Amino acid sequence: MTPRNRLALVLLGVGALAGCREPAPAGPEPEVEEESPPLRSIIREDIEEQVPVEEEIEVPMELTVGFGDRDALDAAAMRAIDAFFGEERLASDEAITLFGHSDSIGSDEANERASAARAQVVADYLEERGVDPDRITIVALGEHNPVAPNLMLDGEPDEEGQAMNRRVEIAIGTPGQVTERRALEAQEASVEAEAAGLATEGAT
Repeated sequence: MTPRNRLALVLLGVGALAGCREPAPAGPEPEVEEESPPLRSIIREDIEEQVPVEEEIEVPMELTVGFGDRDALDAAAMRAIDAFFGEERLASDEAITLFGHSDSIGSDEANERASAARAQVVADYLEERGVDPDRITIVALGEHNPVAPNLMLDGEPDEEGQAMNRRVEIAIGTPGQVTERRALEAQEASVEAEAAGLATEGAT
């Protein structure tokens, strides 16, 4: 074998060894920063901030008390009056109107006196509770504004209806203020009833 051939074999061996060598280990891969998820708000965007609204409590302006035994307030009527007035209203300077009513038994004059007497019973009770009598006005209406029939269809007395008619309406305000308020309430009720009727017609 000539020196030239021997050199060629050596070179071939070196090349083969170079091809069999394991590749050098690669260096550490560069760290890839992961994008942080966006911060989520703990406040839902689809819910608007709602401020609690205090509901207005409607204070009743009138109370009707019955006189089942004709001449005196029973325990239920006194409890109702106490609940209607309360300490704040008792101590105020609001005007009070007492509308007395009667059944239809007897003459107009007698029934007017009976209605005034019932209103006076309520006035006396309010004065006992500390109401200044100057705040109170009595209006005797007798039998003229019944809320129930005084007689049955056969002409016999309707005792249940008569008991309902023996009553006193306690209203906050002067007689003029009460009349105006009642007229306005009646007008509003009429408008609402008419609107409800039109809505019913439109739905059919």
